[in-house]
Amino acid sequence: MDSLFPKDDLYEDSTKSKNFIKNFLCGIFLGAGSIANPDKSYHLEFTLNSEELAKLVIKYLRVFGIKAKSLEKKVNISYI
Repeated sequence: MDSLFPKDDLYEDSTKSKNFIKNFLCGIFLGAGSIANPDKSYHLEFTLNSEELAKLVIKYLRVFGIKAKSLEKKVNISYI
């Protein structure tokens, strides 16, 4: 896969909008997100099948000041 977005110009225009990023993250959460309550604290997690998508989610979360990390198991997981 060359890119998650087939038209690079569409991607460039879209990423300039915080509203686009917010809606993108909302969609990712609805499709691949979960909130867990491990013994230590709650955390938000996205289970993704693409390292490229995991990195994009982390980049977009940073737009809102949210520090996220990525963990690779059998799938890529982005979490905060």
